[in-house]
Amino acid sequence: RLAFTALGVPPEPGFASIEPAHGLSECHGVLYTLTFEQMARLCATEAVPVAYAVVSLKVRTYHGQSVGAATLRANGVGALLESMFGPIRPSERYLNIIRAGARESGLSEEWLTHLGALAHYGAPS
Repeated sequence: RLAFTALGVPPEPGFASIEPAHGLSECHGVLYTLTFEQMARLCATEAVPVAYAVVSLKVRTYHGQSVGAATLRANGVGALLESMFGPIRPSERYLNIIRAGARESGLSEEWLTHLGALAHYGAPS
């Protein structure tokens, strides 16, 4: 599931991560094929292993194909804080970047609706 458990500091309190979910859950995204050099650059940019860890998982494409993939999962206390106090909200700016990327990448209308319903930091509960 999509969560914002990579902790930042307001005005950017949380950045995207993928977290295990109990029961049926999903997280839509885009698959890229990266060279070793590109992956190393991505990891350096995203502060692996300090802020994130690289995790392997199986994903199902919109065409029903199951493929192996790697993603980044937040390290640290974000998931613990979320379990104690509820979801960490991203900034409106950051959430809008995720929404725009999802639209531009052709992700499903169902997922776009889900992203549209997420509350951002500072919005009323």
